[in-house]
Amino acid sequence: MLKSVLRYGASAFCPVIIALAPCESRAQARDGTMTDPIYGEIYGITRRADRVPIPEVEILVHRVDGSPDRAVSSNSDGAFLVPNLSPGVYELRASTAGFAETIKTTVEVGSGKVAKVKLIVDSISHGANNSA
Repeated sequence: MLKSVLRYGASAFCPVIIALAPCESRAQARDGTMTDPIYGEIYGITRRADRVPIPEVEILVHRVDGSPDRAVSSNSDGAFLVPNLSPGVYELRASTAGFAETIKTTVEVGSGKVAKVKLIVDSISHGANNSA
């Protein structure tokens, strides 16, 4: 063995370690479907009526069948994502300081699908309801 080490170098006998980075178990295709067939997602944008994004809007996600509610916030571009939702019908309630609460009813989430929504949030003097 010593002759082999000298001939091929020590690196020939060192074990190779490959680090595998964790990866998502699902990937989104261009058509909005996901490879994970069990859960769906809601992707949305919060905007004013003049299309200006509203950051830090709290969105309460309520499944109509009575499952526990979830809450997310929109980012600096007004975008939000609610992953890993069981298929069903959801209601979204968006609220932030200085704006009226916005309600979006009947958001349908399917297995392996992304439901896309736009929440138009009006100033407190106008009120808003984005019923489907």
